[in-house]
Amino acid sequence: MLVNVLQRINKSIKSTIYSYVYYNELSGEIMSISNTEQINEYQVLKVEHEQVRNILEGRYKYSDYIVTYDNSQKMYVACFVPRFVKNTPYT
Repeated sequence: MLVNVLQRINKSIKSTIYSYVYYNELSGEIMSISNTEQINEYQVLKVEHEQVRNILEGRYKYSDYIVTYDNSQKMYVACFVPRFVKNTPYT
């Protein structure tokens, strides 16, 4: 009984992990991704870790994504750029 209660509590608690994407403001090119916020010459975008997990795990390269302003969301977002990806269904 107690195990069931604890399992339900665990499922209801959502822990969000964030990553910090450092990018060139003019080109949108991603320069680095970190789990900590740092001070450097690049702009920083705080995103949920899941959004950049494929990059960090090596499935995609930094150059497969750019940071751009999304007018519909009124914020900067990291966007997948399929035209630069080789050997995928997108090319």
